[in-house]
Amino acid sequence: ADTAIKLILNHMQRMATEPVSEQELKQAKDYLLGSYPFRFETNDQINKQYLLLDLYGQKDDYFSQDLKKTAGATASELLASARRLLRPQNYYLAVVGDTTQLKLNLPGLLMEKH
Repeated sequence: ADTAIKLILNHMQRMATEPVSEQELKQAKDYLLGSYPFRFETNDQINKQYLLLDLYGQKDDYFSQDLKKTAGATASELLASARRLLRPQNYYLAVVGDTTQLKLNLPGLLMEKH
């Protein structure tokens, strides 16, 4: 668990300090844009997507605008968002397991057991 948690935190830190490569950006865009139609395969999925539009007060053109924004996203925009949103020094982490067996060695970790 230590290794996985440290990797996640290091990756968050890197995302907030280094721009993604053009290859990473292209792969992410290709995946997001290519998988978009699968959100609308069944009537149930379509209904849920439109329910979310209504719930969050989005406009009817939200989906087409989302596709345009995704396609046009830049590495510098992603870096700015990561700097604004990712705070690897200030996070909550939920770990589920046998606390008698769980030995986490993470400096500064305050652990509550429930």
